[in-house]
Amino acid sequence: MNTGDQIVALDGQRVNRDSFLARLAEKRPGDVINLTLFRDDDLRTFTIKLGKSVMDDYKIVSVRQPTPEQTRQYRAWLGVAGS
Repeated sequence: MNTGDQIVALDGQRVNRDSFLARLAEKRPGDVINLTLFRDDDLRTFTIKLGKSVMDDYKIVSVRQPTPEQTRQYRAWLGVAGS
């Protein structure tokens, strides 16, 4: 999925946020779903095999001497322009 995609159906049935989450909660890893969405003005359907849910916690911490790439990624994550 891309930013701005609008999910409109799950397995051929129209969904909103709540019904999508409820129907998705009924699924199990390995199940195959058909997800229909609008991307810009194009209606697209994707067949997706569900994987295992990963509940990892992540933490962003400062480093004493970040590399230029670390600095770029950190600034991009913050939404700060420039290098």
